[in-house]
Amino acid sequence: MIQLLYLTGLLKARNFYLFGKGLFNSLSPLIHSVAFRQLGLPHQYCAKEAETVDAYAEAIADENFGGASIRGPHKIAILSMLSRLTPHAEAIGAVNTIISSSAGPVGENTDWRSIHTCVLRCLSYNGYDSIPHKDLSVLVIGAGGLARAALYALFHLGLVRLQVINRNPQRAHEMAEFLQRIDPQLKINVLTNLSGAMQGQDWNPPDIVVSAIPQLDSINDLEWFAPLSRIFQKRRGMFLDTAYAPNPTSLLTKQLQSMRDKEWMVIDAVEVLMEQAFEQIRLWTGRRAPKAAIRQAVAEELRKRTG
Repeated sequence: MIQLLYLTGLLKARNFYLFGKGLFNSLSPLIHSVAFRQLGLPHQYCAKEAETVDAYAEAIADENFGGASIRGPHKIAILSMLSRLTPHAEAIGAVNTIISSSAGPVGENTDWRSIHTCVLRCLSYNGYDSIPHKDLSVLVIGAGGLARAALYALFHLGLVRLQVINRNPQRAHEMAEFLQRIDPQLKINVLTNLSGAMQGQDWNPPDIVVSAIPQLDSINDLEWFAPLSRIFQKRRGMFLDTAYAPNPTSLLTKQLQSMRDKEWMVIDAVEVLMEQAFEQIRLWTGRRAPKAAIRQAVAEELRKRTG
Protein backbone atom coordinates (compact mmCIF):
# COMPACT_ATOMS: atom_id res chain seq x y z
CA MET A 1 0.00 0.00 0.00
CA ILE A 2 2.80 2.44 0.90
CA GLN A 3 4.64 1.64 -2.32
CA LEU A 4 1.41 2.21 -4.28
CA LEU A 5 1.03 5.64 -2.66
CA TYR A 6 4.62 6.40 -3.61
CA LEU A 7 4.16 5.37 -7.23
CA THR A 8 0.96 7.38 -7.56
CA GLY A 9 2.55 10.48 -6.06
CA LEU A 10 0.42 10.47 -2.92
CA LEU A 11 3.26 9.72 -0.50
CA LYS A 12 5.32 12.80 0.21
CA ALA A 13 9.09 12.44 0.11
CA ARG A 14 10.72 13.41 3.41
CA ASN A 15 14.24 14.45 4.32
CA PHE A 16 15.99 12.57 7.10
CA TYR A 17 19.36 13.50 8.53
CA LEU A 18 22.32 12.45 10.62
CA PHE A 19 23.29 15.30 12.95
CA GLY A 20 26.65 15.36 14.72
CA LYS A 21 30.41 15.77 14.26
CA GLY A 22 32.94 13.49 12.58
CA LEU A 23 30.35 11.93 10.26
CA PHE A 24 32.45 11.35 7.14
CA ASN A 25 32.66 7.57 7.63
CA SER A 26 29.31 6.92 9.32
CA LEU A 27 27.35 3.85 8.25
CA SER A 28 24.00 5.47 9.07
CA PRO A 29 23.37 6.99 5.60
CA LEU A 30 23.94 3.56 4.05
CA ILE A 31 21.68 1.79 6.57
CA HIS A 32 18.75 4.16 6.19
CA SER A 33 19.07 4.57 2.43
CA VAL A 34 18.94 0.79 2.04
CA ALA A 35 15.92 0.65 4.35
CA PHE A 36 13.96 3.31 2.44
CA ARG A 37 14.76 1.64 -0.88
CA GLN A 38 13.78 -1.83 0.33
CA LEU A 39 10.54 -0.50 1.81
CA GLY A 40 9.67 1.35 -1.40
CA LEU A 41 9.82 4.79 0.20
CA PRO A 42 10.88 8.01 -1.60
CA HIS A 43 12.72 9.50 1.40
CA GLN A 44 16.28 10.84 1.46
CA TYR A 45 18.83 10.47 4.27
CA CYS A 46 22.03 12.46 4.46
CA ALA A 47 24.68 13.54 6.96
CA LYS A 48 24.67 17.15 8.13
CA GLU A 49 27.72 17.98 10.21
CA ALA A 50 27.88 21.03 12.48
CA GLU A 51 29.75 22.30 15.50
CA THR A 52 26.57 23.40 17.35
CA VAL A 53 22.94 22.34 17.24
CA ASP A 54 21.83 25.82 16.15
CA ALA A 55 22.91 24.88 12.65
CA TYR A 56 20.07 22.34 12.47
CA ALA A 57 17.19 24.74 13.14
CA GLU A 58 16.42 25.32 9.47
CA ALA A 59 16.39 21.62 8.59
CA ILE A 60 14.12 20.76 11.52
CA ALA A 61 11.70 23.59 10.68
CA ASP A 62 11.45 22.60 7.01
CA GLU A 63 8.04 21.21 6.02
CA ASN A 64 9.70 18.18 4.42
CA PHE A 65 11.64 17.26 7.58
CA GLY A 66 10.98 13.62 8.48
CA GLY A 67 13.40 13.00 11.33
CA ALA A 68 17.03 12.71 12.31
CA SER A 69 19.63 10.52 13.99
CA ILE A 70 21.80 12.32 16.55
CA ARG A 71 25.45 11.51 17.18
CA GLY A 72 27.82 12.97 19.72
CA PRO A 73 28.36 15.54 20.97
CA HIS A 74 24.81 16.80 20.34
CA LYS A 75 22.65 14.19 22.12
CA ILE A 76 22.00 16.45 25.10
CA ALA A 77 22.34 19.89 23.50
CA ILE A 78 19.66 19.06 20.90
CA LEU A 79 17.00 18.85 23.65
CA SER A 80 16.49 22.62 23.52
CA MET A 81 15.23 22.35 19.94
CA LEU A 82 12.53 19.75 20.57
CA SER A 83 8.83 20.18 21.34
CA ARG A 84 8.70 17.22 23.70
CA LEU A 85 10.47 14.02 24.73
CA THR A 86 9.17 10.48 25.00
CA PRO A 87 9.17 9.06 28.55
CA HIS A 88 12.35 7.06 27.91
CA ALA A 89 14.20 10.02 26.41
CA GLU A 90 13.09 12.23 29.28
CA ALA A 91 14.32 9.70 31.84
CA ILE A 92 17.69 9.37 30.10
CA GLY A 93 18.08 13.08 29.45
CA ALA A 94 19.53 12.53 25.98
CA VAL A 95 18.19 11.68 22.53
CA ASN A 96 19.61 9.99 19.47
CA THR A 97 16.43 10.21 17.40
CA ILE A 98 14.11 12.99 16.29
CA ILE A 99 10.65 12.16 14.98
CA SER A 100 8.64 14.71 13.04
CA SER A 101 5.07 15.23 14.25
CA SER A 102 2.23 17.69 13.67
CA ALA A 103 2.94 19.14 17.13
CA GLY A 104 6.65 19.61 16.43
CA PRO A 105 9.85 17.53 16.66
CA VAL A 106 9.79 14.73 19.24
CA GLY A 107 12.93 13.41 20.91
CA GLU A 108 13.37 9.66 21.39
CA ASN A 109 16.24 7.43 22.44
CA THR A 110 16.86 4.13 20.65
CA ASP A 111 20.42 3.74 21.98
CA TRP A 112 19.14 2.24 25.21
CA ARG A 113 16.96 -0.30 23.38
CA SER A 114 19.92 -1.36 21.26
CA ILE A 115 22.20 -1.85 24.27
CA HIS A 116 19.40 -3.64 26.14
CA THR A 117 18.86 -6.02 23.20
CA CYS A 118 22.56 -6.73 22.61
CA VAL A 119 23.43 -7.35 26.27
CA LEU A 120 20.35 -9.50 26.87
CA ARG A 121 21.17 -11.60 23.80
CA CYS A 122 24.73 -12.08 25.03
CA LEU A 123 23.62 -12.96 28.56
CA SER A 124 21.35 -15.64 27.16
CA TYR A 125 24.02 -17.23 24.97
CA ASN A 126 27.02 -17.16 27.29
CA GLY A 127 26.02 -18.99 30.43
CA TYR A 128 25.03 -15.99 32.52
CA ASP A 129 21.41 -17.11 32.86
CA SER A 130 22.39 -19.17 35.89
CA ILE A 131 23.76 -16.07 37.65
CA PRO A 132 21.25 -13.55 39.04
CA HIS A 133 21.65 -10.29 37.14
CA LYS A 134 21.80 -8.39 40.42
CA ASP A 135 25.06 -10.19 41.25
CA LEU A 136 26.85 -9.14 38.07
CA SER A 137 29.11 -6.10 38.31
CA VAL A 138 29.06 -3.50 35.53
CA LEU A 139 31.45 -0.74 34.47
CA VAL A 140 30.44 1.99 32.01
CA ILE A 141 33.22 4.14 30.56
CA GLY A 142 32.05 7.64 29.64
CA ALA A 143 29.59 10.28 30.82
CA GLY A 144 27.87 11.56 27.68
CA GLY A 145 24.48 10.82 26.16
CA LEU A 146 25.45 7.29 25.16
CA ALA A 147 26.68 6.47 28.68
CA ARG A 148 23.34 7.65 30.05
CA ALA A 149 21.49 5.35 27.67
CA ALA A 150 23.77 2.45 28.61
CA LEU A 151 23.18 2.84 32.35
CA TYR A 152 19.43 3.13 31.77
CA ALA A 153 19.41 -0.05 29.66
CA LEU A 154 21.52 -2.03 32.12
CA PHE A 155 19.32 -1.02 35.05
CA HIS A 156 16.27 -2.21 33.10
CA LEU A 157 17.98 -5.59 32.75
CA GLY A 158 18.13 -5.89 36.54
CA LEU A 159 21.83 -5.05 36.70
CA VAL A 160 22.16 -2.94 39.84
CA ARG A 161 25.89 -3.10 40.63
CA LEU A 162 26.58 -0.15 38.32
CA GLN A 163 29.87 1.69 38.19
CA VAL A 164 30.98 4.52 35.91
CA ILE A 165 34.30 6.14 35.20
CA ASN A 166 35.13 9.13 33.03
CA ARG A 167 38.22 11.25 32.49
CA ASN A 168 36.16 14.15 33.88
CA PRO A 169 34.77 12.84 37.20
CA GLN A 170 32.52 15.89 37.64
CA ARG A 171 30.57 15.01 34.49
CA ALA A 172 30.21 11.45 35.75
CA HIS A 173 28.83 12.68 39.09
CA GLU A 174 26.36 14.97 37.31
CA MET A 175 25.18 12.08 35.12
CA ALA A 176 24.78 9.77 38.12
CA GLU A 177 22.80 12.35 40.07
CA PHE A 178 20.49 12.91 37.09
CA LEU A 179 19.80 9.21 36.49
CA GLN A 180 19.42 8.21 40.14
CA ARG A 181 16.21 10.23 40.38
CA ILE A 182 14.52 7.58 38.18
CA ASP A 183 14.29 4.91 40.87
CA PRO A 184 15.38 4.67 44.53
CA GLN A 185 17.08 1.36 43.71
CA LEU A 186 19.25 2.91 40.98
CA LYS A 187 22.61 3.54 42.60
CA ILE A 188 25.61 4.46 40.48
CA ASN A 189 29.10 4.27 41.93
CA VAL A 190 31.30 6.96 40.37
CA LEU A 191 34.98 6.00 40.25
CA THR A 192 37.56 8.73 39.94
CA ASN A 193 40.74 6.85 39.03
CA LEU A 194 41.62 3.17 38.79
CA SER A 195 45.33 3.60 38.13
CA GLY A 196 46.46 4.12 41.75
CA ALA A 197 45.70 2.49 45.07
CA MET A 198 42.01 3.48 44.71
CA GLN A 199 41.77 4.54 48.33
CA GLY A 200 38.22 5.20 49.41
CA GLN A 201 36.71 3.70 46.24
CA ASP A 202 34.26 0.82 46.41
CA TRP A 203 35.62 -1.10 43.41
CA ASN A 204 33.96 -4.24 42.03
CA PRO A 205 35.88 -5.80 39.11
CA PRO A 206 33.27 -5.92 36.33
CA ASP A 207 31.65 -8.85 34.60
CA ILE A 208 30.25 -6.47 31.97
CA VAL A 209 32.04 -3.45 30.51
CA VAL A 210 30.41 -0.90 28.22
CA SER A 211 32.62 1.59 26.42
CA ALA A 212 30.56 4.70 25.63
CA ILE A 213 33.46 6.86 24.42
CA PRO A 214 34.82 7.67 20.93
CA GLN A 215 37.65 5.60 19.54
CA LEU A 216 41.01 6.21 21.18
CA ASP A 217 44.03 7.51 19.30
CA SER A 218 46.27 5.89 21.90
CA ILE A 219 45.53 3.38 24.65
CA ASN A 220 47.39 5.78 26.98
CA ASP A 221 44.37 8.10 26.69
CA LEU A 222 42.53 5.55 28.83
CA GLU A 223 45.34 3.93 30.79
CA TRP A 224 46.11 7.00 32.89
CA PHE A 225 42.74 6.83 34.68
CA ALA A 226 41.37 3.37 33.79
CA PRO A 227 44.07 0.76 33.07
CA LEU A 228 43.04 -2.27 31.05
CA SER A 229 44.39 -4.52 33.82
CA ARG A 230 41.65 -3.10 36.07
CA ILE A 231 38.86 -2.88 33.49
CA PHE A 232 39.36 -6.48 32.35
CA GLN A 233 40.55 -7.76 35.71
CA LYS A 234 38.42 -10.92 35.58
CA ARG A 235 39.33 -13.81 33.31
CA ARG A 236 36.01 -13.80 31.48
CA GLY A 237 33.25 -11.33 30.93
CA MET A 238 31.32 -9.34 28.35
CA PHE A 239 32.50 -6.19 26.56
CA LEU A 240 30.13 -3.97 24.58
CA ASP A 241 31.82 -1.43 22.33
CA THR A 242 29.93 1.51 20.81
CA ALA A 243 32.68 3.11 18.70
CA TYR A 244 32.75 1.74 15.15
CA ALA A 245 34.36 4.72 13.40
CA PRO A 246 36.78 5.56 11.93
CA ASN A 247 37.74 1.86 12.20
CA PRO A 248 35.20 -1.00 12.35
CA THR A 249 37.20 -2.48 15.25
CA SER A 250 38.31 0.01 17.88
CA LEU A 251 41.74 0.12 19.51
CA LEU A 252 40.16 -0.83 22.83
CA THR A 253 38.56 -3.94 21.34
CA LYS A 254 41.84 -4.90 19.66
CA GLN A 255 43.70 -4.52 22.96
CA LEU A 256 41.21 -6.80 24.72
CA GLN A 257 41.42 -9.41 21.97
CA SER A 258 45.20 -9.43 22.25
CA MET A 259 45.07 -10.37 25.97
CA ARG A 260 45.65 -14.10 25.61
CA ASP A 261 44.70 -15.01 29.17
CA LYS A 262 41.23 -13.45 28.83
CA GLU A 263 37.98 -15.01 27.60
CA TRP A 264 35.78 -11.98 27.07
CA MET A 265 32.82 -11.95 24.70
CA VAL A 266 32.87 -8.82 22.53
CA ILE A 267 29.60 -7.26 21.38
CA ASP A 268 30.51 -5.56 18.13
CA ALA A 269 29.94 -1.80 17.84
CA VAL A 270 28.47 -2.18 14.35
CA GLU A 271 25.83 -4.55 15.74
CA VAL A 272 24.93 -1.97 18.38
CA LEU A 273 24.63 0.67 15.64
CA MET A 274 22.35 -1.48 13.51
CA GLU A 275 20.06 -2.41 16.39
CA GLN A 276 19.38 1.24 17.25
CA ALA A 277 18.83 1.99 13.54
CA PHE A 278 16.27 -0.82 13.22
CA GLU A 279 14.21 0.85 15.93
CA GLN A 280 14.57 4.26 14.26
CA ILE A 281 13.27 2.82 11.00
CA ARG A 282 10.21 1.42 12.78
CA LEU A 283 9.52 4.76 14.45
CA TRP A 284 9.90 6.75 11.23
CA THR A 285 8.04 4.44 8.85
CA GLY A 286 5.72 2.32 11.00
CA ARG A 287 7.23 -0.77 9.36
CA ARG A 288 9.79 -3.38 10.35
CA ALA A 289 13.33 -2.74 9.17
CA PRO A 290 14.59 -4.95 6.30
CA LYS A 291 17.30 -6.38 8.54
CA ALA A 292 18.76 -8.95 6.14
CA ALA A 293 19.26 -6.39 3.37
CA ILE A 294 20.82 -3.90 5.78
CA ARG A 295 23.18 -6.46 7.28
CA GLN A 296 24.31 -7.52 3.80
CA ALA A 297 24.91 -3.93 2.70
CA VAL A 298 26.86 -3.12 5.86
CA ALA A 299 28.98 -6.27 5.55
CA GLU A 300 29.84 -5.40 1.94
CA GLU A 301 30.77 -1.85 2.91
CA LEU A 302 33.00 -3.02 5.76
CA ARG A 303 34.76 -5.46 3.41
CA LYS A 304 35.53 -2.53 1.11
CA ARG A 305 36.88 -0.43 3.97
CA THR A 306 39.11 -3.17 5.33
CA GLY A 307 40.27 -4.41 1.96
